[in-house]
Amino acid sequence: QVSFVAGGGGGCTDGVGTVARFNFPGQSAVSHDGSFALVTDACGLRHIDLSTGTVTTLVAGLTGGVAIAPGDSYALVAFPNAHTVNLVTLPGGANVVLAGTAFSSGSADGVGATARFNSPGGVAISADGSFALVSDTNNQTVRRVSLPGATVTTLAGAVGQAGFADG
Repeated sequence: QVSFVAGGGGGCTDGVGTVARFNFPGQSAVSHDGSFALVTDACGLRHIDLSTGTVTTLVAGLTGGVAIAPGDSYALVAFPNAHTVNLVTLPGGANVVLAGTAFSSGSADGVGATARFNSPGGVAISADGSFALVSDTNNQTVRRVSLPGATVTTLAGAVGQAGFADG
């Protein structure tokens, strides 16, 4: 069964049900307790209360992938234009860069700000919360980020080499 939750046309308006507006919604993640969802769009990271349909913007700015950590205490969010992976606390929405340096693209393994991404996209957090995987879109690689610690390593792919080779 498909049911309506929120949204009613383009825009960046917070609100309840059809009053809320999304601008090219992309990735979404549902909390482990099923009480809320996070949706990324061109407006930012949006929080939806699934019992009321209330939409609020937690973080402004173009966002990519999102994953909610076990325990629902934070989310990891890819910011492709800023080339960072950010940690956003829940429910408050405090936003800090976990890995990468804002507006400094590249490909470098390292810890926190010494790591570099080039348009990070999808994000997934392991079931035990010990690491995340990040699709580093323009580098054609998959990166592993340790949690806590933010040590970034290249797990698969070769920088700048698109293709279909297993290995």
